[in-house]
Amino acid sequence: MKVIITIIVLLIITSGYYLSVHAAIFNANKTIEVKEYSDLFYKLGSDSAPDSVSIDEIIAGASQFALSMCDDAVYQQVLGKTVDSCKLKFHQSKAKCAQFLTAHNSAFYDKKTPVSLVAEKFIDCVSS
Repeated sequence: MKVIITIIVLLIITSGYYLSVHAAIFNANKTIEVKEYSDLFYKLGSDSAPDSVSIDEIIAGASQFALSMCDDAVYQQVLGKTVDSCKLKFHQSKAKCAQFLTAHNSAFYDKKTPVSLVAEKFIDCVSS
């Protein structure tokens, strides 16, 4: 009798864990918020429910990437710049570069290559 009760309890716990994990994964694919550059590709790479990313999400992810490049003091020194000058340039040009990209590119993308190209354009714009 103890064995049967133990098996039933284990089945309930296991099935509850299984369902909660899959529910979390399902919801994560639908509601992922792009905060970092890698989030763009995670959102696109979902096999179960591929999603598209907006130009605003690309700009958000590329902004984080550009700022991380600015924070790398050694990299900035190699370029002959400083961290502060890079950040200043970024903040001065971000709005203009975002406006240009928004006006001259599609609103949504569902493939990784075009997302990379648009993000690269933005990073080049804010860093040059």
